[in-house]
Amino acid sequence: MGIHVIEKGEAMKKKAFIFPGQGAQKPFMGKSFYDSFVETKEVYQEAEDLLSMHITSKIFSSDEEFLRQTDFCQVALFVTSMAILKALEKQAEGLSPIVTAGLSLGEYAALVSSKKASFREMLPIIQKRGAFMHKASLVSPQGMIAVIGLAEQDIPKRYQIANVNCPGQVVIAGSLEEMDVAKGELKELGAKRVLSLKVSGAFHTSFMNGAKEALAPFIHSSIIRSTDIDFIMNVTGKSENRPSFIKSNLIKQVSGTTRWLDCVLEMEKYNVDYIEIGPSQLCAINRKINRESSSISIEEVKDMEKLYETI
Repeated sequence: MGIHVIEKGEAMKKKAFIFPGQGAQKPFMGKSFYDSFVETKEVYQEAEDLLSMHITSKIFSSDEEFLRQTDFCQVALFVTSMAILKALEKQAEGLSPIVTAGLSLGEYAALVSSKKASFREMLPIIQKRGAFMHKASLVSPQGMIAVIGLAEQDIPKRYQIANVNCPGQVVIAGSLEEMDVAKGELKELGAKRVLSLKVSGAFHTSFMNGAKEALAPFIHSSIIRSTDIDFIMNVTGKSENRPSFIKSNLIKQVSGTTRWLDCVLEMEKYNVDYIEIGPSQLCAINRKINRESSSISIEEVKDMEKLYETI
């Protein structure tokens, strides 16, 4: 596949780069890019060297259960998104976002994409984040359930809301016992569907307070800078360019509600098309928020053709 160079002055709608979070992972993710582009290989190799960890052999296998483990999954998904991004930047020269955002873990990839932090700086933090959240999930039996058909204000206050993804799609989290009770109660309140998620922790709730406290010093000591690419954050749904506030929000996000609905509504003000980089997760959610804006996912090499059609 040849390089598509965007000429100066060439008509192109503004772009938002968005990045998936935990739950989007899948075996062999990134493999077609790894096989096609040296830039992608270099990112994977750099990650393995930095962490002294075998990453590609675990991702490029059918071991879905291992890939789902929080302490490995977060590293694998972050590296894969970054590896695809690097190939994308080379193959579509001149393409850059005016705004970035990511869901939960994906917020770190968005931070790097907005040039506010480096891959090398964030990767060890991602490794620690995954390890701390995994440890917190082992303290007690925990779970998360997706609630379809109820708004945030319809959820009883005693339940902790982990994610507000789009209209009529909320995720709550807590103890397994609490989640079992919630299933019946929320159906009685009018939920169309209540689905248990395949996760072992009550992420983005007070169950992760220990992980938040453990991660905080590493984020505080990291290098984050201001840039001219806007960066929309999960806990506020607003753009943030001040390094100290970015750090604070990244810390809060570990045990706080992620508000993807608000993030998209904020990005809509930019009049952008969305490019999701990594395993597809957010495009389907975005279409439920606004069917007018284009959302394409770049997870396989063949998806690059969809990108060129939008340029």
